[in-house]
Amino acid sequence: MDWDEQEVRLYADDILLNRTPLDNIVNASYKEIANPFRQPHYIILNLALGATGGDLGKLPLPQKYEIDYVRIYQKKDSPHKGTIPYRTEK
Repeated sequence: MDWDEQEVRLYADDILLNRTPLDNIVNASYKEIANPFRQPHYIILNLALGATGGDLGKLPLPQKYEIDYVRIYQKKDSPHKGTIPYRTEK
Protein backbone atom coordinates (compact mmCIF):
# COMPACT_ATOMS: atom_id res chain seq x y z
CA MET A 1 0.00 0.00 0.00
CA ASP A 2 1.28 3.44 -0.90
CA TRP A 3 -0.43 6.22 1.02
CA ASP A 4 0.47 9.87 0.49
CA GLU A 5 -1.25 13.24 0.78
CA GLN A 6 -3.23 12.75 -2.46
CA GLU A 7 -4.31 9.08 -2.61
CA VAL A 8 -4.06 5.49 -1.41
CA ARG A 9 -2.81 2.89 -3.90
CA LEU A 10 -3.08 -0.86 -3.28
CA TYR A 11 -0.76 -3.30 -5.01
CA ALA A 12 -0.29 -7.07 -5.16
CA ASP A 13 2.90 -8.36 -6.77
CA ASP A 14 3.64 -4.82 -8.02
CA ILE A 15 0.31 -4.70 -9.91
CA LEU A 16 -1.88 -1.71 -9.08
CA LEU A 17 -5.25 -3.06 -7.93
CA ASN A 18 -6.96 0.07 -6.63
CA ARG A 19 -6.38 3.81 -6.49
CA THR A 20 -8.53 6.01 -4.23
CA PRO A 21 -8.09 9.79 -4.09
CA LEU A 22 -8.26 11.01 -0.47
CA ASP A 23 -10.59 13.82 -1.51
CA ASN A 24 -13.25 11.12 -2.17
CA ILE A 25 -13.07 9.58 1.32
CA VAL A 26 -15.34 10.58 4.18
CA ASN A 27 -16.18 8.94 7.49
CA ALA A 28 -19.97 9.07 7.72
CA SER A 29 -20.05 7.69 11.27
CA TYR A 30 -17.90 10.42 12.77
CA LYS A 31 -18.74 13.68 11.06
CA GLU A 32 -16.23 15.62 13.17
CA ILE A 33 -13.46 13.57 11.52
CA ALA A 34 -14.26 14.05 7.85
CA ASN A 35 -11.38 12.09 6.38
CA PRO A 36 -9.92 9.19 8.41
CA PHE A 37 -6.86 8.97 6.14
CA ARG A 38 -5.79 12.47 7.14
CA GLN A 39 -5.72 11.71 10.89
CA PRO A 40 -2.95 10.24 13.08
CA HIS A 41 -2.75 6.44 12.92
CA TYR A 42 -1.27 3.74 15.12
CA ILE A 43 -0.40 0.12 14.51
CA ILE A 44 -2.04 -2.33 16.87
CA LEU A 45 -0.97 -5.96 16.68
CA ASN A 46 -3.50 -8.21 18.34
CA LEU A 47 -4.35 -11.89 18.62
CA ALA A 48 -8.04 -12.11 19.46
CA LEU A 49 -9.37 -15.35 20.93
CA GLY A 50 -13.04 -16.20 21.37
CA ALA A 51 -14.26 -13.31 19.23
CA THR A 52 -17.71 -14.88 18.78
CA GLY A 53 -18.05 -16.05 22.37
CA GLY A 54 -16.46 -19.43 21.68
CA ASP A 55 -15.29 -21.76 24.42
CA LEU A 56 -11.58 -21.11 24.96
CA GLY A 57 -11.35 -24.29 27.01
CA LYS A 58 -11.40 -26.31 23.79
CA LEU A 59 -8.38 -24.55 22.30
CA PRO A 60 -4.91 -26.12 22.51
CA LEU A 61 -3.40 -23.48 24.79
CA PRO A 62 -0.83 -22.10 25.38
CA GLN A 63 0.00 -20.99 21.84
CA LYS A 64 2.63 -18.67 20.40
CA TYR A 65 1.91 -15.36 18.74
CA GLU A 66 5.11 -14.35 17.03
CA ILE A 67 5.63 -11.32 14.83
CA ASP A 68 8.93 -11.39 13.02
CA TYR A 69 8.91 -7.73 11.98
CA VAL A 70 6.75 -4.80 10.94
CA ARG A 71 7.98 -2.39 8.31
CA ILE A 72 6.90 1.20 7.94
CA TYR A 73 8.46 3.34 5.24
CA GLN A 74 8.31 7.08 4.88
CA LYS A 75 9.32 8.95 1.74
CA LYS A 76 12.48 11.02 2.09
CA ASP A 77 10.69 14.12 0.79
CA SER A 78 7.64 13.70 3.04
CA PRO A 79 6.50 16.95 4.71
CA HIS A 80 5.65 14.82 7.77
CA LYS A 81 9.13 13.37 8.24
CA GLY A 82 9.77 12.72 11.90
CA THR A 83 6.21 13.56 12.96
CA ILE A 84 4.85 10.05 13.50
CA PRO A 85 3.42 10.26 17.02
CA TYR A 86 4.36 7.76 19.71
CA ARG A 87 1.82 6.85 22.35
CA THR A 88 2.20 4.41 25.22
CA GLU A 89 -0.78 2.50 26.56
CA LYS A 90 -1.83 3.33 30.13
